Amino acid sequence: MSERITFKVNGKPITVPKGTRVLEALRQNGIPVPHYCYHPKLSVAGNCRLCMVEAKGPNDKAPRLQISCSLPAAEGMEVFTETETVAQARRGVLEFLLTNHPLDCPICDRVGECRLQDYAFQYAPPHSRYVEEKRVHRYQDLGPHVERDMDRCIICTRCTRFMEEIANY
Repeated sequence: MSERITFKVNGKPITVPKGTRVLEALRQNGIPVPHYCYHPKLSVAGNCRLCMVEAKGPNDKAPRLQISCSLPAAEGMEVFTETETVAQARRGVLEFLLTNHPLDCPICDRVGECRLQDYAFQYAPPHSRYVEEKRVHRYQDLGPHVERDMDRCIICTRCTRFMEEIANY
């Protein structure tokens, strides 16, 4: 039997196999945390920073912001997913991710089925501080399995990691 550890999430104890990352533990226990670059079949990149939580180790004096996709769960750790600090960090991250993303959701092919759109409605500030013109890019063909629309790219690297790790292209 594998070794298991217990840590707290928002005051509730959770037990998972040792070596489990916090985001995966949260997902397994039905605790929602937004994430974009994470995929269970791909290596952890930690690019999007959306999965930010406050975490406090057993010897830490105060919790600090950390990305949960790369953070290993540890015995006695405390994780907080819904603090004002976390909410503020998510707003800032989403505002940054949307800086160059076109805001044409009503005519996008993914309208209504887009996690970025869902997260923007749920977590992003109502108005962006960025007023610069958005860049225009072309599609990039990444091989026989993936075509990347650079106008919509938020640099999560899921497509390139898929091509390298799964498709071996």
